[in-house]
Amino acid sequence: MSAPTVRPPLTIEQAAVALTCSKSLIYRLIDEGELQAFHLVIGAGRNTTRVTAESIDELRARRAVAPKITKRKPSPPAPPRATS
Repeated sequence: MSAPTVRPPLTIEQAAVALTCSKSLIYRLIDEGELQAFHLVIGAGRNTTRVTAESIDELRARRAVAPKITKRKPSPPAPPRATS
């Protein structure tokens, strides 16, 4: 049995590209709890936010919508045209 594959977290920019949206929407989704993220402190005055790849996959799955299929009613016949 092999160990599960761990995918590296994404930067805000990479997450925005993956979801084809703006960086500000990524931050909003993090604030609303739709995406899981963590804050890394790299050094003095250097820090970054990373989004887990799994939370992006989960968001895509939750937001996936099956195409709506409806039957169209036939159009009523057009009225006859007046001839002059």
